[in-house]
This record gives sequence, structure tokens and C-alpha cells, in this order.
Amino acid sequence: MKKGKIRTLISVVLFTLLLAGCTDGEAPSGTSEETAVSQNTQAPSEATSDNSVSADGIPENAEALILENSSVEATETVEFTIDEHMCARFTSYDLDTSYDETTATLLTFSQQDLSVAGEGVTVDGNRVCITGAGTYILEGTLSDGQIYINAGDDDKVHLILRGVSLSCSDGPAIYSANADKTIITLAENTENYCSDGATYYSDDANGCIFSKQDLTINGTGSLYVTGNFGNGISTKDDLRIYGATIEISAVNNGLKGNDSVSILDAIITVTGSDDGIKADNDTDLDKGFIFISNSYLDITADDDALQAYRAFIFPDGTIYLRCFGKDINCDGLTEIGGAMIPWI
Repeated sequence: MKKGKIRTLISVVLFTLLLAGCTDGEAPSGTSEETAVSQNTQAPSEATSDNSVSADGIPENAEALILENSSVEATETVEFTIDEHMCARFTSYDLDTSYDETTATLLTFSQQDLSVAGEGVTVDGNRVCITGAGTYILEGTLSDGQIYINAGDDDKVHLILRGVSLSCSDGPAIYSANADKTIITLAENTENYCSDGATYYSDDANGCIFSKQDLTINGTGSLYVTGNFGNGISTKDDLRIYGATIEISAVNNGLKGNDSVSILDAIITVTGSDDGIKADNDTDLDKGFIFISNSYLDITADDDALQAYRAFIFPDGTIYLRCFGKDINCDGLTEIGGAMIPWI
């Protein structure tokens, strides 16, 4: 953990979260997307008590503090209204970290060897191709290969990282080329690693974990990402992170959601040679925002720590930042209710 002194503490203001009816996919059968709950409407002084603001960076009890302040249920849809157009929305798909091992496909790696138990997977050289909707459990070490998702337009692909190490010398370690949505769950009590190479075989991807569609990362395990080519975690659409512990180092942006980045109940450390976290859609009125709630972030960036084209919304939590550009680069709506602590 990086050490430093507090240079300044941005004064906090109370940001009220409203409910909205923006839409984004369907809930699994048996759940309802009509039920939305508002989260963390307590005053910032309450949200940042119990050592959640520290000059020494993310506190050791950050996970306990997050759980204490969270009331999210996996069967609910959580919505945070930003304005009449924008809404940070976590569906039950984004929040549900459970899986049924008896019906899932198990992929067990041992360097270049692969054992597959189940359906929906083909192997092409060092590329493991996932071709359909379903749940896929990944274990072991793939020393030079790629998880490549090429499913149907309506398929939701659920990857369970259960103590896996993935490295790819010439492309993303995980590449979702086509699916309705890709959800990556970090299994409880596991450490997972992803790294890419400094050159790519194709110019249509730019992140160690990359998706052309919506990407969600959740779960209570840990994920360590090393982006040697471009971004650490990147998607062309919406990026959502719920409940995860993630450490990212990247030669470009740490986290990049072209349409939006939404973070809830997470612990994230980012080191980026460009921006820390970025959302830059400048075309759609409901896109181009960063939303962070009830989370602890530690961001180091050579350019901006946080860059959002249309809105930066931070109702509660704590962000430590060290950057050579702007702490927040946003010409649109900016609402801060949490603690932002720049390092010297």
C-alpha cells in the first residue's frame, strides 16, 4: 500500500439517490426487474466513519465496512438515478454471484493442457472458445492462451474464476467478442490472475480483460490484472463492478468503460500510465458517466485519475488519488458525497 500525507480533503456534500426506470436486459426467471432499491443515503459523515478515511490508504477493515453499509440483495435490481437520462443500474445478473457446479462446464488448466467437463467449449490451438450461454468454471494455470467468447447475440456468459492464472502473449487473456453480456465472478477465497502481452495479434481489442459488450465483474474473491498492451479491464459498452477486490496495473487506462463505469461495494487499486478510470462516450445522453458508491479506491495515474465525459457521481466511499493530470476530469455533472484524498 502506498504511503503519503493528506494534501487536502474535498468537502463532502450529501447526494440523494433516487430511483429510476431505466432498462438494461432481463432478470433471470423468478426475479423481478421492477423492484429497485435506493442505497446508502446516509450523510457522508456517517458513511466515512469507523476509520474508513485514513492517511495510510485503504484500511485493512475496508471489506467489513463495505458489508456494514451495504444492503444489496442478489435478487433485486439496484438503480441510482443521475439525471433524466443517466442511470447506474445493477440488475440481478450483475449482483448474483452464485452458481450451480453440477450444471456448469469445468475448465481445468495445467500450463498448456486443458481438461473440459461439460459443453459449450471448443479448443483452437491455444485459444479456448466459449460458444454458448452458460456457466463456465475456470481453474488452474494457462501459461500462454486465451479465453475467447463468441456466443450468440442473446447469450449471457458467466465465467467463474476459481483460482485461475491466465496469460496471453499476443492478445487479451479474456476476450468477449460476442455475447449479450459477460459476467465474471471471483469465487470466494480465491486469488485470480490475468496478464497480456505487449503486442496483440489484432487491433480490435485493447485490454487484458476485454469485451465488446456489457461486462460485469462481481464476487468476493480477488483479481490481479496486468495490462501490458493497453487498458487493464476494458469494454466497448457498460462496465459494472460489484463486491469485488481488484488490483490493476496497465500501460494505458486502468478501467475503461466506453459507455459507463459503475462501481458498487468494491475495493479497487489502479495504477495506470494514462487515466485511472475512464468513460468517454460523448454521443449518447445516457452514457459517458462514472458512478462509484460504498467503495474504497486507490488510484495512481500519469494523466487523470477519473475522466468522465458527461457525469462523475460519487455519493459515498473513499477514493485515494495520485495523478499528474486532473483528479476529476469532467465537464458535465459532478456530485461528490464521499471522501477524496489526494496523495502528495
